Amino acid sequence: MLRLNLMKISKKEIEALEKSPIFLATSSKDRPNVTITESGVVTEGKLLICDCAMSLAKENILKNSHVSFVSSRKFDQDRYECYKGFGKAQYYKNGKYFDLAKKRLRGEPYKPKGAVVIEIEKLFKVE
Repeated sequence: MLRLNLMKISKKEIEALEKSPIFLATSSKDRPNVTITESGVVTEGKLLICDCAMSLAKENILKNSHVSFVSSRKFDQDRYECYKGFGKAQYYKNGKYFDLAKKRLRGEPYKPKGAVVIEIEKLFKVE
């Protein structure tokens, strides 16, 4: 079970995470991995990512819950807004987070196989 996180995430940070591709970095003892998704949703100080095609990332999370992530979105031709974060991830095949992933992808051609929930411990704006 994820512990209660009292970290405050601003509306601007939430918007950036929800509307940006998320690059998720995971690692087992011997296999680092980066995967990309656009399914980030922030809820209760946590980042929910829908698993539609993760294999190594899922395997790594099950072995090592420590993850990092980066979101980046382009404001205009010359400006980007980027955030880097760290946290602990859990993988869900059912329950409320899996239901949120299904709801998030309703109407999309792909369906979630699971949900990754990251309890955000630190979040930084990258300048």
